[in-house]
Amino acid sequence: PRSTAHTPLFQVMLTTRTDYGVTGDVDDSAWSLGGAQLSPRSDGAVVAKFDLDVNLALSEDGVALCWTYDTALFSEAHIDTLNRHLETLLSTLAQHDRTSLLTQAPGTLTILSEPEQQALLVRANQRLQNYDTALSIHGAFEQQAAATPEATALVFQDQFISYETLNLRA
Repeated sequence: PRSTAHTPLFQVMLTTRTDYGVTGDVDDSAWSLGGAQLSPRSDGAVVAKFDLDVNLALSEDGVALCWTYDTALFSEAHIDTLNRHLETLLSTLAQHDRTSLLTQAPGTLTILSEPEQQALLVRANQRLQNYDTALSIHGAFEQQAAATPEATALVFQDQFISYETLNLRA
């Protein structure tokens, strides 16, 4: 069950920050804002405020991704997979110019690496069956009905129809 201590609107945060194009020496240890002094939090004080928080930091060196997540919901392996998929998507986007991205359908962008695509689309679907090519579809159905007459052939809402009944109706 979801905790009522959190907002029900969302539990995933995506933030971006950038120092890309910032010139001059910037002292990261402390900043001044009027009379207030600001300083970064130590790394040991990180608390997950959301189920999943993804922070993208853009710099001249590229993009750095930082994932903060609830370990009760996500394993490190799951986050590694999500990270790999986001990296693949961002790399794909970086290879296109702005004009081609505007005309490209979102469904054509991939998040899967080439080995993952091969595993899911090719290797997982190699279920070759030898069928009698001379046999028609209704002939194959009649064979199945003769072999397993009481087995369920069709389910619709709360109705279950056996192969034998469906074959007699056909």
